[in-house]
Amino acid sequence: MPHKLPRALALPLIMAIATVFASNHIAARVAFDHGVSVVTAVAVRSGVTALLVLLLLLATRTPLKLTRTVLAQIAGVAPERKYEEAGGPGIRQILDGVYLDAGVALEFQIGPQSREAPLHVLAMLKEKGVAPSA
Repeated sequence: MPHKLPRALALPLIMAIATVFASNHIAARVAFDHGVSVVTAVAVRSGVTALLVLLLLLATRTPLKLTRTVLAQIAGVAPERKYEEAGGPGIRQILDGVYLDAGVALEFQIGPQSREAPLHVLAMLKEKGVAPSA
């Protein structure tokens, strides 16, 4: 469970982030005046923003794992259909486009409803001709 920031800290933090984002526009104008390309400016601004958001997520101990709900959102499936039995994506659809022979490690959180998931993945690997140890 992520920790919530105290209200006395959250509001100044949001104001500081908004100020930093607004000052990015001014910094970009100064950078352009000194010969920096648009691509470089956008890359640096995006990288700094991503780093700040990551630091905020880590500071609040927000879990960074892909849950079934998040995977359903990525796949464009309504949250109420996140399970295969309800018409949501199955293991094959979720892993479609993932090069499993490129050394991708899969970790399973086995529960009562998912105890057969590793067997389904193993069968899929065999169909695709990928060695389970790849």
